[in-house]
Amino acid sequence: MAAVMKIFHSSAPHYSLIGAGLNVNTADLIDMQGTANIKLHLVFQRWFDADRDVNWDALIKLCDNFPDQLGKAKSNLLEYIGLAESHGTGTKQESEEIDSKEPVDSAAAGEDKTISDDQKSDPPPDVSKYCPKLEDIEQKIKKKKFKDLTVEEKEFISKVRYILVTATPIEYRAVMGSIDPPGSDGNYIRVVTTDKVANFILGKYESCNVAITMTGQGPDKTERVLVSVQNDAKAKYVIAIGMCYGTKESKEKELDDKTNLGDIIVAKSIVDTAHQCIEGKDTIVLTNTYPCGKKLFNLFKHHEVFEFQGKTVKVHHQGSLASEFTLFRSKEAKEEKLKYVQGALGGEMEAKGIYKAAERVGGFEWIVIKAIVDWGTGEKDNTWQPFGAVSCARFVLQCLNDQQGKLIMVRMMNYV
Repeated sequence: MAAVMKIFHSSAPHYSLIGAGLNVNTADLIDMQGTANIKLHLVFQRWFDADRDVNWDALIKLCDNFPDQLGKAKSNLLEYIGLAESHGTGTKQESEEIDSKEPVDSAAAGEDKTISDDQKSDPPPDVSKYCPKLEDIEQKIKKKKFKDLTVEEKEFISKVRYILVTATPIEYRAVMGSIDPPGSDGNYIRVVTTDKVANFILGKYESCNVAITMTGQGPDKTERVLVSVQNDAKAKYVIAIGMCYGTKESKEKELDDKTNLGDIIVAKSIVDTAHQCIEGKDTIVLTNTYPCGKKLFNLFKHHEVFEFQGKTVKVHHQGSLASEFTLFRSKEAKEEKLKYVQGALGGEMEAKGIYKAAERVGGFEWIVIKAIVDWGTGEKDNTWQPFGAVSCARFVLQCLNDQQGKLIMVRMMNYV
């Protein structure tokens, strides 16, 4: 799935045509909310599930049937197959079946050569049952425009204190697998914002009302979507949940500033590393640091470790996250950039958009909490993505529930 999505990424707007070529039903996707990439993922998921001619030959034939629309995808496909042959991944036969069980959202193909031997021998737990498929989630969602909400639904939104921001489908799936529907009918509500720029899902975690949105990757998309959602939800807090890359791989576990795959970073601040200054032959990174909200940071800073499905990971809350819409292709390129951010424990792509949204609409405090799933270069796989996304979501929501319980206890004591 990761390889196929990477190959056809630029052809996502043609998801319906791709579905027709693969004999996949797409009629229900036309009116479905979500990006073209999400719909394309559903098309391929249905193709994999049907298990009919799931092989490279079928995809090459698909591209040949629609050369004008899928010409670039065919080039990507042939390049990938050639790359796979040269690395001995077993795809020398173009008709060999494709393994659909690999997690989604891979940024690059290939073995993660940056993972140490002890981490390879300690793989993440299987959390697939906590990360539902997009198709299963969609079956439980009712879509409504903001103006068409009932009095009860608007009352629910008025009590939403937290907006949970995800960027990728796997992060969204992890959060949705952690929350319950707002009502007793078992359905979630997708609210189309008043300006129709975005949408958000109403959900509940124990006694805590939340709104969930998926922005897509990058700061600009994040800013645009969050501003639209916040204009309607008017939440007090915004929490970015998901995955990041790590900057300091642990060789000695007793070193506090070192990190392992799966570790959770509660960012004390975000450092924007996108701006540069060229002086002669030297390129200097001009950093801007944005502190995360103090109340939110205090809420999440009291956990040193978090355990989920028998796996214990460290929770780091003494460092920052670098934020830049860039994929580093080598360890050297990453280290050259991050030498200007000595306190960074990891990096990601959306946090600057959250900061800019807060500047525009104000009224909310924000924080970024993400799990390390790779070391931020092109030489990586996505083995840790499902566990990282799920454990991060569970950690955040557990802390929110603990806080909600404390608030209820305080109110009861005041009442007595």
